Amino acid sequence: MSVKSIGYKQNRRFENGLTIDVTGITLQLFIADFVPREYLNEDNEWCAVSVIASMGDRVLYSQDNAELLQGSDVERLYQNASAYLGGDMKEKTDLDFIEPELRLVFNPVFDEGGSLNTESFVEIRLYYDSLEGEASENFLSLCLEKEHVVKLRNYLASVMKGRHENIL
Repeated sequence: MSVKSIGYKQNRRFENGLTIDVTGITLQLFIADFVPREYLNEDNEWCAVSVIASMGDRVLYSQDNAELLQGSDVERLYQNASAYLGGDMKEKTDLDFIEPELRLVFNPVFDEGGSLNTESFVEIRLYYDSLEGEASENFLSLCLEKEHVVKLRNYLASVMKGRHENIL
């Protein structure tokens, strides 16, 4: 499948989302229908998540308007990204969600001055479904550097504020 075959509507959606280049792989993310936890009786309000990972014209992973994250997951992801960037996260942290297609692993490494060093990374794992439509153990792994995590955190902040800006 090529990026061009994804379709105009989905590509327009990503104009208002997050786009980052991770060593030649382009990761695009768009989150809609976010409802803050404080407005819910329970944590079961799903966001519509669209994500594409591509290399050139080749799509490596794609989900369109999928129920990958709940509103509380978006808030938790934002909090963890902020803790990672602020130096408050001191050890490796796995961030799993109800739906198994997405997982983040925060791996902070600090230099002698207490700042995140170049060995720090955040790994995003995008799991593929099996041929039977169930989650498999196969995944695409992307390691985000600090600048990517800043963009991700800023995008999540805009989603939570109800603004879907292009944070590039």
